[in-house]
Amino acid sequence: MTLDRSLDWSGDATYDLDDAGDRQLMYQTVLNQAATAEDLCRWLDCGVLRRLWPELWLPSRLRALWQSRFPELAVPPRALAG
Repeated sequence: MTLDRSLDWSGDATYDLDDAGDRQLMYQTVLNQAATAEDLCRWLDCGVLRRLWPELWLPSRLRALWQSRFPELAVPPRALAG
């Protein structure tokens, strides 16, 4: 999948959604950069978002806003492996 330049201007906006790391990075990018609800609806799948949510690295304010709007996402993030 290749994101629009408005979401990912890195020069390589192509993500292999069969690859767990690429999928996670793409979701993080969309959540951080989306300017409209249409962007979110176009690029995110709610089932995938629910599965990835605990593993996504997001700014705490963004995570809190999403969890206040979608309480089903409010699960403790897994501890980072160290």
